[in-house]
Amino acid sequence: QSVVEVTGELQQINPVIGNAQVTVPAAMSLLRTLMPDASLEGEIAARVDFEADRSGRRATLVADASAVRATGVGPWDGRVAAHLDGDVLRLDDFDLQAYGGSIRGDGVVALDGAASSLRASLRGVDVASVLTAHSGLTVRVASRADADPTLGMSQWDPRTLTTEGTVTFRPLPGPALP
Repeated sequence: QSVVEVTGELQQINPVIGNAQVTVPAAMSLLRTLMPDASLEGEIAARVDFEADRSGRRATLVADASAVRATGVGPWDGRVAAHLDGDVLRLDDFDLQAYGGSIRGDGVVALDGAASSLRASLRGVDVASVLTAHSGLTVRVASRADADPTLGMSQWDPRTLTTEGTVTFRPLPGPALP
């Protein structure tokens, strides 16, 4: 069972003028209801503030995640802050902890399919944890990774995905490959 709290005021219907605040407490049941076939674990809480007036519509979103796993990958902890600007979702900041390190960044997601881009900074990510999570194999790698990638995509077509940036591996002491 999920409880979604909605407050606000509707001043006019056509065109829509008003504001609303939507709060979703920490629970996965709402996401499981919307995506019943998805393999999700953990907790996500969110708050969305929406405002519409004669100059347009605006929305801001803040979501907090704790021990989230999607299709077995994770756990992810952190916060995402974004706002809607026309047909563009601007990721003002995301700050996630996963695989023993941190992932921070920002970017724009074009909801109309135009070009999207994401800048990220990964620090101290455990390479063995990433490889194990995505391959299902136990690997003997003793290394941490730092990376500064920029990702781009257009028309929501994965074939247009581009990535550029740098990755640095820092070997750790231990009985494994660096």
